[in-house]
Amino acid sequence: MMEENRAEQLLFLWEKISEGEIRLLRVFGEQPVVTVPGFIDGRCVRELGDYCFSRRKLPENEIRYSRYCGGMWESGLSVLTDKEKKDRISSEQEENIISLETIEQDGKLHELSEKYIKEVQLPADIVKIGGCAFYNCTKMKRISVYPKLVEVGSDAFMNCLNLRSLRMCAGVEEPTGLKQLLAQIKWQVEVSFEQEDGEREAVLMYPEYYESYDEIGPAHIFELNLTGEGFRARQCFKEGVILLNAYDEIFPQACVEESAEVLIPMAWNRLYTACGLSPEARAAYEAYVREQSGKVLTILLKKRELKPLHFFFEKGYGRKEQIEDAVAIASHEEWMEGVASLIAWKRQLFAEPEKTADVKSRYSFQDF
Repeated sequence: MMEENRAEQLLFLWEKISEGEIRLLRVFGEQPVVTVPGFIDGRCVRELGDYCFSRRKLPENEIRYSRYCGGMWESGLSVLTDKEKKDRISSEQEENIISLETIEQDGKLHELSEKYIKEVQLPADIVKIGGCAFYNCTKMKRISVYPKLVEVGSDAFMNCLNLRSLRMCAGVEEPTGLKQLLAQIKWQVEVSFEQEDGEREAVLMYPEYYESYDEIGPAHIFELNLTGEGFRARQCFKEGVILLNAYDEIFPQACVEESAEVLIPMAWNRLYTACGLSPEARAAYEAYVREQSGKVLTILLKKRELKPLHFFFEKGYGRKEQIEDAVAIASHEEWMEGVASLIAWKRQLFAEPEKTADVKSRYSFQDF
C-alpha cells in the first residue's frame, strides 16, 4: 500500500476509533502528493477527521503518531509541546513520544494542508471524510477515492476551487459515495471511473451551478434559486449508482445555458468513453462535437495524446483540411510523434481514389 510513497518520509497523527480502526488527523510529508495507506500501526484507516488537511487545532483526545521512512514504521504517542514531552518522559513513559513542535521544526517534513497539498489518494476502506477536512486546500487539483466512502462532512472541500478532477476507483455500475462528494463541490469538476489497471470506463463532466435566494414579501420567506445544469446533473443517482441516461438527458438544456468550455468536455467524454450511451444521446453529442470540431481539435492537440486524436478523425468528427492543419500545428510545436501519426492517418482515412484514364480520351494512331 505504500509503494507510491516509498522514496519519501511521511508522518501521520491519528486517534483510535476502535481497537482495530483509526481516524486520521494530520499528514506530514516531503511532497505535496500523497497516497494515504490503508493500515497504520496495524490498524485500518477508516476516517479522515475534521480539518484533517487544514491547519486547525487538533482534538484533545489521545493522539498517536506513526512515522514511515525507507520502508520502516515507527509509532508512539504525540503531544503538542516539547515541555509536555519532557513531562511524559520523566514520568517513565516507556513508549516513543514526539511533540508537534518537533514535527513542525523538521526541515524535510511539511504539513500537508492548505497551499502545500496538490493530490490525495485515499485508501479503499475509508468510509468517511470529516467536516472541513480539506478546508482552504487552494492548490489541490485531484482526489482519488473508493466506493466504500459513503459519508462526506459539510464544507469538506470549502475553498478548494482548483479541485477539478475526482477519480472513482470503481466501476460505473457500482454504488459509490459520488453523490455525497459532488454535493460538496459546486464548481466544475471531471469525474472518472477507473479500474485497477487504470482503464477509464466512463468520464463525466459536472458543470458548475450557483445558489441564490430571493426574499418573498415582508414575512422574510426566502426562495432558493439554482442556476446552471450542474445541480440537475448531480441528482442523477439511484441508491448510489449513477443513472447515465438521466445524465445524458440534461445535455439539450445544457446547450442552452452553458458555454462551449463546459459542453465540449461533456460531449467528448461521453463519446470517447461511451459506457451506457444510447443511440439518441450519441447522436446529440456527435452533432455538437462536429459543430465544435475546431475547438475540440485544439484541445486534443494541446494534450498530446494520440489515442483520443486518432478517435477524433477515425469517427469522422474532423475533416481532411483539419488534419492538414493539425500536422502544421504539431510540427510548429515540435511534436514529431504527433506529426508522423497524423500524416499516417491522413493517408489511411483521407486517401484519394486512384485516377484511371478515360478510355475515350486516349488517342490512337488512327486518329491522325
